[in-house]
Amino acid sequence: MEDYGANFKQGILFNIFTTYDSLLVVYCIVTLTIKYRKFIGEEKRQIKYILYGIGIFLIMNAIFNWIVPIVLTKSFVYGRFGTYSAILLVGFIAYAILKTKLFNLKIILTESAVVIIDVILAVQIFTSHSAMESLLRALFAVFVFYGSYILVQSVRREIKFREELQVMAQQLAHANSHLRELDQMKTEFVSLASHELLTPVSAIEGYLSMLLDEHMAKIEDPKAQKYLTNVYNSAKRLARLIADMLNISRIEEGRLLVEKKDIDLSELIKQVVDEIKFKSDEKKQKIVFETPDSWKSYGDPDKVKEVIINLIGNSIKYSKDPGTINISIEKIPTEWVKEKWQKIEEDIKQRPLDDQEAIHSAVDEHFRNFVGNQQLMISVKDEGIGIPKEELPRLFKKFHRVGDYTTAESQGTGLGLYISRALVELHHGRIWAGSEGPGKGSTFTFTLPDISDKEALLKMEAQAPKKESLKPLARPTKAAEDI
Repeated sequence: MEDYGANFKQGILFNIFTTYDSLLVVYCIVTLTIKYRKFIGEEKRQIKYILYGIGIFLIMNAIFNWIVPIVLTKSFVYGRFGTYSAILLVGFIAYAILKTKLFNLKIILTESAVVIIDVILAVQIFTSHSAMESLLRALFAVFVFYGSYILVQSVRREIKFREELQVMAQQLAHANSHLRELDQMKTEFVSLASHELLTPVSAIEGYLSMLLDEHMAKIEDPKAQKYLTNVYNSAKRLARLIADMLNISRIEEGRLLVEKKDIDLSELIKQVVDEIKFKSDEKKQKIVFETPDSWKSYGDPDKVKEVIINLIGNSIKYSKDPGTINISIEKIPTEWVKEKWQKIEEDIKQRPLDDQEAIHSAVDEHFRNFVGNQQLMISVKDEGIGIPKEELPRLFKKFHRVGDYTTAESQGTGLGLYISRALVELHHGRIWAGSEGPGKGSTFTFTLPDISDKEALLKMEAQAPKKESLKPLARPTKAAEDI
């Protein structure tokens, strides 16, 4: 025996042992290398650290148990340094446990604590001073052993359950990513298909319009004229649907061209009222808009006009009897709008997942966020058929229509309010509906920022990502406009 270690002589089985040990190490390295190439993510990192530890351990043993004793010194006195290198292997495995969760630390700590307690109790049984004390300790130990077993199994089940939840969460994230890709492909397809369909459908509608015009052509057969009229009306609805689909795809892709400038809301509403007066006269609806003030905002007049047309048009369409449609504008605090919208969101979030589409927005937050301390609130109130309470949260979903879809009143694309919501949100506003119930009319309200907040609007929107290939609102031919 020497100061720095022990020297030993090889026995007859030493070569067999080293051969077995070497083959075992090689087998482990090959197996781990194969798994390292197959695995990804966390499992790959775990194997990498283990391979580092095995590699260093193998190199150290080769140096101090082969090269030094056989080639250089002819002595195994330095062999213990190869053995000490096992500390490095343990260190890399410990690092893999802590950093990459090679083994679950919670299970290890629980089992270690349980084993220590069980061993202490077992030792106490044999150090008892009497048979009765030994029996009582043995019975207590049995209960503790059983409880320890239950505890370890419970921890294992909990960890297994969490691991399954983690796997499911990863699968769900992957599925969501795939769904987003499919949704993007769907949007692109709808955009392309709608663009290609709009022109021929509008041409069909235009030619039918000329056939029905007495100054262009004369059809004497009443039955033929009736059929052509039906076809013409269907062509108008189809052209409107295609235009709406195209607008939705442009909004969801962020490619809708928005050209904002100072707008006079009072003049814009008066213009819309004059344009659709013939339609209100047909339904014997009186449109009242009286305001002594000039309310101004900063936005795209074409988009705001589309919203106003849609809301007034719906009020006319869903009013069966003669009545009055009142339009009003007032200035309100932005905080009031925020509180109102928060209540609407909270109510809709309590409803089925499908209904929650009514608050999911495709508009970039740089255009959707509230700006300033004041908002202009525009309301369109009618005396029409009203809206059931349960239908209010669903109104601004795509393709949603109230009531019996076979009735003449409900004919439409079911996209107008969805598009109106997006257009209002593109102007940092919100839109909602209210009604006291069927037969009691309804009120549609939307907000826009005040002109005084123009600079803040420009600053916020300058931070929005820039899109290419911007397109204006798609529209069918003038004759196909179906208010």
